[in-house]
Amino acid sequence: QEIAVEALSGGESVIFCSALAAAIIVLRKPTIKVLLIEGAELGSGDPAQAVMRGAAAMDLDLVMIATNANVEPVAGFVLHEVAAPVEAVA
Repeated sequence: QEIAVEALSGGESVIFCSALAAAIIVLRKPTIKVLLIEGAELGSGDPAQAVMRGAAAMDLDLVMIATNANVEPVAGFVLHEVAAPVEAVA
């Protein structure tokens, strides 16, 4: 049965597209294998953990997941928090 990507929820779409992108990256064997994921729709629970575990199992050099959720990193991931932008002072 064919399912349109547009029919997936935001979190499901992130999981599907991340897995597809990771597979393509690994199969193409570039010099540096980097996967960037915009994961705000994953939230902070099981879906975010599953994406991190899946990415950690792939032959990738760098995985970066950008999210505004309070995520607990899995083994192999390092959390880097970016502070909110500061207003410029005139």
